[in-house]
Amino acid sequence: MNVILNITTSPLALPTGITAGQLSLAITDVAGKPVNDASGNPIAAHVGTETQATFANVPTGDYLATAVRLDTSGNAIGTAITQPFTVPHPTVATYDAPQSITVTLA
Repeated sequence: MNVILNITTSPLALPTGITAGQLSLAITDVAGKPVNDASGNPIAAHVGTETQATFANVPTGDYLATAVRLDTSGNAIGTAITQPFTVPHPTVATYDAPQSITVTLA
């Protein structure tokens, strides 16, 4: 399943000597550990200026979405925000199967 993170930001005073850099958007397991996609590949954090990130092929399970502003050295500024979420089991596709035929002769 594709997971799309959207964050909103608001201006805060920077500590002296710190220059704001990029945003880091990530998903982890509920213990905060890195996770793999459904193919076994690590799901890397998106680091950039965008306030939206898409993570593809995320398997069923419970996760934390995390966002934090980085300084120009890649260190976190302030406290990261997190949001728990669950990727549900995919629903089974269904179709209407023919069950009977009625023939009328007129």
